[in-house]
Amino acid sequence: MSSFSSSSSPSSDLPLKPIPGDYGLPFFGAFKDRLDYFYNQGEDEFFHSRIAKHSSTVFKTNMPPGPFIASNPRVIAVLDAVSFPVLFDTSKVEKRNVLDGTFFPSVKFTGGHRV
Repeated sequence: MSSFSSSSSPSSDLPLKPIPGDYGLPFFGAFKDRLDYFYNQGEDEFFHSRIAKHSSTVFKTNMPPGPFIASNPRVIAVLDAVSFPVLFDTSKVEKRNVLDGTFFPSVKFTGGHRV
């Protein structure tokens, strides 16, 4: 039997730190990150360079497709197994009125029911 209790998690005693990184200038920051991801650095080096730069596996960045296709490419990248479970903790991450990312279709498409 596990001794883990959801009410007292070992990480709850750790200090909170601001998320490192930035999105750059509007449009130009996203465009630069898109060029780095697809052409200058490639997919793996894009993430490895930012992990080294911020000394963290959780950071702010812009993700493709970026300008011209996505109106808001800003994300917080979570790149390790230790940080990933926080995404499923509803006390820390709002999960209401979303289906995929920030998209929530009209309830007219689902017979008046929320997905």
